[in-house]
Amino acid sequence: MGALYLSAEGYVGPADRPRYHELLNGKLGQVPREVWTECLKTEDAAVKLVMGFLDRGIVVQLGSQFEDALLAHAQAVIGSKVEPVKWRGQWSRLAGALPSALREDLLRNIRDSILEAPEPVGKVLALWGGTLLEEGFLRRRRMRLCGGSGEW
Repeated sequence: MGALYLSAEGYVGPADRPRYHELLNGKLGQVPREVWTECLKTEDAAVKLVMGFLDRGIVVQLGSQFEDALLAHAQAVIGSKVEPVKWRGQWSRLAGALPSALREDLLRNIRDSILEAPEPVGKVLALWGGTLLEEGFLRRRRMRLCGGSGEW
């Protein structure tokens, strides 16, 4: 479905593209958390659609349903319930589909989930660690994550 929407964009005239993007954003914003959670788990076309929008510089403003699903996905990765295969090194880009306040909440919550996890966190750090570090969410906690050495 994601590929269909992205290819359909080519048939929308330049004057109509903002409305097309608004319409798709509105529909994506109505997707419930449970559906987003399944889409993220299976890495389906809806994820590809969001990635495609972000690649094209199209502003995507999804809401708390998407934020909650991203957090649930990260926690599932920590618990080894989900094993992401596609988009290696690109998962954290999905946070770009959130308004800044929700993005910050998401990153803070993922950081807290990592710090509280009894399980190994290497897989979720591979998905989100770079962004967490770059945006300052791990600076104060880095020593604890590294067992006191300060190195990853």
